[in-house]
Amino acid sequence: MKKTYLYTFLGITLNAIENSMTIVTNLGSILWPASIVNMMHAFGWTMCASIFTEGIVISFLTMILERRMSWKQWRKELIFLTPYSVLMQAFATVWRW
Repeated sequence: MKKTYLYTFLGITLNAIENSMTIVTNLGSILWPASIVNMMHAFGWTMCASIFTEGIVISFLTMILERRMSWKQWRKELIFLTPYSVLMQAFATVWRW
């Protein structure tokens, strides 16, 4: 069980490093970080706020489209989104420096 948490956190960290680098360097990106950049510019938000907000909205939309409210799944998404959004902002600050 402890290895699962370790690997999950390692995966989130590596994903945040890579995605923040592609956002900061403008070298292209997958759809998720590209939409974050659009939200950042459109609303003047930080990367952390954009990622967290988009993640919450998408998780609710998914539950609506599936016609099944799974609060357990929503909590799991929240557990992923919180460190991911904070780490993305932190690594973006490092890459900009």
